[in-house]
This record gives sequence, C-alpha cells and structure tokens, in this order.
Amino acid sequence: MLTILLSGSWLYYQRWLESLPNTERVELDFAGNPKPIFLEGNQLATPASGTGEELMLPLDVVQQYIDRTLIMKKAQIHSS
Repeated sequence: MLTILLSGSWLYYQRWLESLPNTERVELDFAGNPKPIFLEGNQLATPASGTGEELMLPLDVVQQYIDRTLIMKKAQIHSS
C-alpha cells in the first residue's frame, strides 16, 4: 500500500513540475536599438531618446506618424 501511495505521489509531483511556468530569462535584443519605437507592431529604425518620464520621440518620427503640421522653432529646443 505504501508503494502505491509513494508512486502516486511521485507521479503527481512530476506532473506538477511540468505545469510550472518557465523560469528562463531571455535578454531582449531589438537589433542593437537601445530604445526601440514600435508602431502597429513594427519596429521603427529611429530610437527614442531620454529615460523614464523624460523619454522622447524624435521630431521626424512625430512629424511622419503623429502630426505632419508640427514644427519646432529653435527657441523651443531644450538641450539634454
């Protein structure tokens, strides 16, 4: 009886191990792009700039995909 109980416990344990999520971590590489921009599932070639809440889209990307009429005067440009 003990053998059956141990065998059943072992089988249950093996099934439990198989159902655990994968713990392997894979480092993402976006073709060497450190801050990729994705648009409709496609990665744009131009990277973003800044970090955290200061993350910014390049002006040409904004003009091409968001607002074609957007212009920036030299007095409005902030140095990083």
